[in-house]
Amino acid sequence: MEVLTLVDRLGLIFGLIAIGFLLVKVKVVSGKDTKVLADIVILVATPALMFTSIIGSCDVGPIADYSVMFVTGVFMPLLLVVIAYFAARIMKLGRPKLGVFLCANAFPNTVFIGLPVTVALYGSETVASVAVLDFAVTLVFWTIGLALLTDNFKWRGLGSLLNAVLNAPFVVLIISLLLALAEVKPPSLLLDMGEMIGQIAIPLSLLLIGMTMATFTRTSMEFDKSIGATLFLRHIVSPLIMLLVVYSLPIPILSKQVLVLQAGLPTMMGVSIVAQAYGKEHGYATSLVVASTIASLMTIPLVAYTLGILL
Repeated sequence: MEVLTLVDRLGLIFGLIAIGFLLVKVKVVSGKDTKVLADIVILVATPALMFTSIIGSCDVGPIADYSVMFVTGVFMPLLLVVIAYFAARIMKLGRPKLGVFLCANAFPNTVFIGLPVTVALYGSETVASVAVLDFAVTLVFWTIGLALLTDNFKWRGLGSLLNAVLNAPFVVLIISLLLALAEVKPPSLLLDMGEMIGQIAIPLSLLLIGMTMATFTRTSMEFDKSIGATLFLRHIVSPLIMLLVVYSLPIPILSKQVLVLQAGLPTMMGVSIVAQAYGKEHGYATSLVVASTIASLMTIPLVAYTLGILL
């Protein structure tokens, strides 16, 4: 990707994030409105984008690459948990912050930030790859991640796991892939409607990132040296490891770029949400999410530029 093209696309991304931030700060919308907008993105716009993107461009070639996305989405969080654990030992970070620290380093924000940023940089043909990767990460988060956050490794049953991972985007992903493999073309009216709705997914997601950042307050956050360690592991170590892993893999360059970019994303917002729900160091979890999200405004361009040179 040429430098000018990269600058142009990043300018678009950060511009929409800034607009979302200002919409909350000048009270055009409130923090409560973001919940409604988030539901529209997750339950309507993103599934529509997935459906039309996959049906319109998917073939047997990239289908074979999705297994790499899935395996990587499971492997990387587990590896990062191990690395973060040794980092925590060095810093003498104990419970109850330990579980939050491990999850903050292991789980990237693959949907709200990963999907819009990846599509903005590399095009809509990356939607299915990001969706498969997100499913794998989500699967690990609601099993291993939840156990780490709650300090409870008791099996909660298959029903609880299915409720967490069988969401609208995943169901639409499976249906779309099956239709694409069977070479079944839905009615043009349905495709046109899906394309029109899907077009709002990326800009609305980027606006939501800014809105969400505007709702965080300093009083709800805590700061210590482990946050610096998280920024280093999340934004430098993780993409470097992924780059080494995918460099020699027999997959398209675009898939490699998606995997490395996703590896360097900020901490999943679900870490803060689950920490609050279970009363586990919510202020600390929020601090990690906010610091990582802000840092990503600088590291994502760096990663994207580096990928353009190396791959």
